Amino acid sequence: EKQKHMNEVLVDSLSNIVEFRNLESEQHIKRTRAFTRCLGTSVMKLYPEYELTEEKLDIIEWASSLHDIGKIAIPENIITKPGQLSDEEYGIMKTHVEHSIAIIRHLPSLDYLIPAVVGHHERWDGRGYPRGITGEELPIGARCLAVADAFDAITSVRSYKPSYPVEYACQELRKQAGRQFDPTLAELFVKLVENGTITVENAAQGMKN
Repeated sequence: EKQKHMNEVLVDSLSNIVEFRNLESEQHIKRTRAFTRCLGTSVMKLYPEYELTEEKLDIIEWASSLHDIGKIAIPENIITKPGQLSDEEYGIMKTHVEHSIAIIRHLPSLDYLIPAVVGHHERWDGRGYPRGITGEELPIGARCLAVADAFDAITSVRSYKPSYPVEYACQELRKQAGRQFDPTLAELFVKLVENGTITVENAAQGMKN
């Protein structure tokens, strides 16, 4: 319990670094963490074959707090650029995953977060980055985080785009089920939105189901 508390404090401190740099990132981290926790809790209840435990769920939640820590190494003009990134800029942006891994590797007590962090931009069909991992080879934490991260990206304002309606985000998750996302997790997430368990408004305050 003492080690768990120390890890929680360390995770919160590191996520505050990203938040300090960019308020947009602060809200993204809070919402994504809440979405990920909520999705993972439902997976535990409904899909025992995914073998999620409370301990694993804590790890996934902490990973969601640190999934973008590597963005502190990305130039500010790329992070905040309005409009679409050039191919070169996008290539630089994609390196934030490797930077995240490098940072976490320096913290031996948190190195078990790496699989979820490294996989949150991977795709179910293997066309993601940085490793091109596919399907069930993707850690369950990465799969949960990928859905939650994408939902928040669609429904929130970014420097390069407006926010889109929740209904549109759900359509996109369903459209990308089996392509970008684990189809079971994408459908479950949409159902949690549709039944009111997940709401954008309450995400920053945390959600319990």
